[in-house]
Amino acid sequence: MYSGIALYDTVCLSSKTVCELGEYFFNNLGLPIIGAGYYSILEHGDHLGEHEIIETSFSDLKAKVENGEATAFRIYSEQDGVQLWYASLGYMTSEFDGFHYIDIQYPKEIDNPDVVNEFIRVVSE
Repeated sequence: MYSGIALYDTVCLSSKTVCELGEYFFNNLGLPIIGAGYYSILEHGDHLGEHEIIETSFSDLKAKVENGEATAFRIYSEQDGVQLWYASLGYMTSEFDGFHYIDIQYPKEIDNPDVVNEFIRVVSE
């Protein structure tokens, strides 16, 4: 079973802030960040705003977020035998999906209410 968090209307949060908070969240749940991806608009997509995710390392994602090349992204932890991810945190912006939001999924067995509450408190501030 999985737990999840969805936070909407996160337009006031910068991509850099969410990336840092995501790293904090994963570290405090004891989850290694195995990979990452950022969203990019397809120039010749079937419709306006069609996008793809470009897989990269977490360190590369942080650099792209820092210099403004990436605004919407996903970080994740993987484990053998688990599909799609063992845990993930995504940040979406209106450029790609119509509105800003954060979505997080992680296994219930590693749930830590203190980490979750602190994450939500910091995001809310």
